[in-house]
Amino acid sequence: MKTWASAASLRLAAGEPVALITIVAAAGSTPRDAGTVMLVTPRETQGTIGGGALEHRAIAQARALLASPRPYVLQDYPLGPLLNQCCGGHVQLLIEALTPASLAWLDAVAEAEDAGTAAMLRTSFSANGVQHALTAVAPSGCFAADGTALKRLALRPDPGDCVVQALAPLAPDVLLFGAGHVGRALAPILATLPFRTIWLDDRADGLPRIRPPGVICIDRDIAAAVDRLNPGNYVLVMTHDHEFDYRLVRQVLARGDTAYCGLIASATKAARFRNRLARDGVDADGLTAPLGVKLSSKEPAVIAVAAAAELLAVHDAHAKASLAHRMTRACAC
Repeated sequence: MKTWASAASLRLAAGEPVALITIVAAAGSTPRDAGTVMLVTPRETQGTIGGGALEHRAIAQARALLASPRPYVLQDYPLGPLLNQCCGGHVQLLIEALTPASLAWLDAVAEAEDAGTAAMLRTSFSANGVQHALTAVAPSGCFAADGTALKRLALRPDPGDCVVQALAPLAPDVLLFGAGHVGRALAPILATLPFRTIWLDDRADGLPRIRPPGVICIDRDIAAAVDRLNPGNYVLVMTHDHEFDYRLVRQVLARGDTAYCGLIASATKAARFRNRLARDGVDADGLTAPLGVKLSSKEPAVIAVAAAAELLAVHDAHAKASLAHRMTRACAC
């Protein structure tokens, strides 16, 4: 998965001017949270801090910065008074011009995010610009990149002031078993979400010839993929064969370490699977069947959206729990 840091490194290596926008503080109702980043070049953008008037202003400010000698700017954006947005939130942005000297810390961030390493990115301010470093924990005397920074980090920070933010965790794997009507509707949706999607079907004509970009496709020995699944990841089972569905579900649940196992099923199929699992001595508490948020339509596209929505809800709950452990709150010593 290409992170924002690796994307910035590629652009810098190609000689392209790049600005990095980071939300260092967010309070009230805001379109994105603290820690959100986006890249801006003279002609393109990558990522989003929420769109609308806020992003339009920030992009213009980033491009003006790239055309100036200034290394960075901290900008307060009260969304109501300044931008006439009714949500009424308040964000503080750090907009900085990246340089070839940024490559070292960008590569370190990309490596940490690709490996799923828990780390904090420390941004320190000086008269000459900003400096970045990775630490295992937040150092004392820093402001956390959350709402508390809004009240405590001045728009003209003193030398030595700094902000820390938790790096995003590694995107979890989603194993999507089956390339039937629902699988073919679901795979392109998953490709746009914060997952690494692995799509599996061992039929000769199972997987389509034109496949969603970024999706890993496997068409042989697909049951072995469960053995290679990392703990804490997600599985969706919707093959053409109910017996194969059962073997996959039993194999996944027997591991006991997946965050989600969803099965496309009627109420009857779900009940029969749970009864068989009980006879086989496998705990069925980890099985979600039928999968997806509850909708009445049986259209493949609707079921796909329902499955993706449920998966996002599960992922959001896990991400919040993880962030609560990993994010160091603001402190000043």
